[in-house]
Amino acid sequence: MVTAILVAAGKGARMGEQTIPKQFLCVEGRPILGHTLRKFETCNAIDQIVLVIRRRDRSTCERIISECGAKKVTGIVEGGKERQDSVFQGLLHVQPQTDVVLIHDAVRMFVTEQIIVESIRAARQYGASVVAVPVKDTIKQVGIRTVERSDQHIRETLPDNEALFVVKTLDRKTLWQVQTPQTFQYQRILEIYQKAQELGIYGTDDAMLAEYFGYMVKIVRGTYRNIKITTPDDLLIAQAFLQDERRIEYSISIMFRVGIGYDVHRLVEHRKLILGGVEIPFEKGLLGHSDADVLTHAICDAILGALGLGDIGRHFPDSDPAYKGISSLTLLSDIVERMHQKRYKIGNVDAIIIAQKPRLSNYIEEMRANLSSVMRTSAGVVNVKATTTEGLGFTGTCEGIAAQAIVNIVYCS
Repeated sequence: MVTAILVAAGKGARMGEQTIPKQFLCVEGRPILGHTLRKFETCNAIDQIVLVIRRRDRSTCERIISECGAKKVTGIVEGGKERQDSVFQGLLHVQPQTDVVLIHDAVRMFVTEQIIVESIRAARQYGASVVAVPVKDTIKQVGIRTVERSDQHIRETLPDNEALFVVKTLDRKTLWQVQTPQTFQYQRILEIYQKAQELGIYGTDDAMLAEYFGYMVKIVRGTYRNIKITTPDDLLIAQAFLQDERRIEYSISIMFRVGIGYDVHRLVEHRKLILGGVEIPFEKGLLGHSDADVLTHAICDAILGALGLGDIGRHFPDSDPAYKGISSLTLLSDIVERMHQKRYKIGNVDAIIIAQKPRLSNYIEEMRANLSSVMRTSAGVVNVKATTTEGLGFTGTCEGIAAQAIVNIVYCS
């Protein structure tokens, strides 16, 4: 079992004039805590969530949990005076069968599923892990130096007799900026916190306590977007990040779309057998209002599905005499034109014909040529296969033929 402890008991003093704690401020219409909850709620690697809060914030947190549909929250715990006290309370309320526990700042709403999963994997293997990123700026160690008042220039620029000066420049290659989650084997971190409590030892983060008691902590590479929202500037950055995420998600949903199609027709005497626009010699043909070309119909349905336009029956109903006996390639051409009007083109097509008889391998290339010509694409992106059902089902007994297709369409800007 994996449990996440979300620490949301802070006051948000560095957020300036805000009158509510930072974890309850909204970014793009949802509280920061709500965004973070959703990340852990939707991650399959997380089994349970324990939320650590201030007592006065309980009703607000319960409302956010409900609005987010967070079903994994098994405990809402009152925090302590310091962050370490709050985490300890969370650890004490984790179910004992927990194997791994993640400790995460509730105001880090841009944590990713990959980071969560990698943190858990590292904690299982090494006992402790911490998410971090390499420091990008040069870091100086500074100290206080006494300034002689006899130096007139120094006295004019520094009103006090003490000021900060550079002691040394640290090697940036060995410096990493720590984030959360910080992840541990549960019994190990519980023991660490109990010892720290007994000895009155406080650390700036959970990993520091593990280090103090001699445990190695594995670094898991995070992202520079996994920021801790602490100041008004951070809030602006978070809004920009979230807008960018939504823009990317929207772009992907527009750029590439996929549809599936399926069709089946009965085999009867005194009908031509047409597949992919190819007339195939056989004792029976497919029954339908049009030429009953199941392969082309399946591809038509797949394109319509990718466009979100329903199915072939909606656009070419079998009750309309205009479509009686019509070539299915004509229907496909009409659908392709609609696709182009919406500024999409064919990415690729993968289709399969399911028929016991006749043998179709000799006609596949001609089908591909017909279909690719109508779809105004190269034959290389149109794949057609044929298979039997080993004598099983209606296709196996030659009562009918079925076809399935998957189509990917690409937006052309």
